[in-house]
Amino acid sequence: MKTSEKLKSVLCNPEGKCCILGSNLDNSLLEEAIKEVVEMEGGGENQTYYFTFCGDSENSHRYRKIVAKDYHRAREKMFELHGKKWAFQYTEESFKGQVERYQLTELI
Repeated sequence: MKTSEKLKSVLCNPEGKCCILGSNLDNSLLEEAIKEVVEMEGGGENQTYYFTFCGDSENSHRYRKIVAKDYHRAREKMFELHGKKWAFQYTEESFKGQVERYQLTELI
């Protein structure tokens, strides 16, 4: 049984709503925490993130594409791959047009 399922079986009613004896805020916090656990278990959709490098680095005019569950995991992966030797992180939407505008090539 997954951790999220264990938590739900103890803390939630059959509809999946937290039902502990506590305030509405307590229940809301627990529901958010359970959602985060579900995401960590792979329940969220993967997103594509793009990272660029400083102009004076060996990877100048390149970008790295990373697919991850969320912004923070993508960032962690980038730190694993390149340490602090990169400049900016973008979502797919915010990266549109960057390749053409700055003549970037993908770093594989």
